[in-house]
Amino acid sequence: MVIMAHPDDAEFVCGGTVAKWCAEGWDVRYVVVTGGDKGTHDPTMHPEKLAAIREEEQRAACRRLGVAECILLGYPDGFTVDEHELRGQTAGAPAGELRGRARAGRRRRRDGRAPRRPTRT
Repeated sequence: MVIMAHPDDAEFVCGGTVAKWCAEGWDVRYVVVTGGDKGTHDPTMHPEKLAAIREEEQRAACRRLGVAECILLGYPDGFTVDEHELRGQTAGAPAGELRGRARAGRRRRRDGRAPRRPTRT
């Protein structure tokens, strides 16, 4: 399971590793926390349109890499807080479903890790 803050973060951080894992038959799943609605310098771009574009780009990247599932939580950029709700809830899904998916993924294969950074700041 690859968990990243924004659409396209995983491809920059560990895209090659994800492609390798998928080619080797690993069951790779993505969780993307925000919609990427603030990721532009274009003042005419509306956040909703940008989030829709970035969502489709993320789904296309997952298809290309062979990622089994892409869960987009849809939180707005800049407003997420590391709290219980964020860790255990998906947009529109029952609380705890994401935890269940994470546990299932760990049971399948637990030995592949690609941390963004080793420490929290």
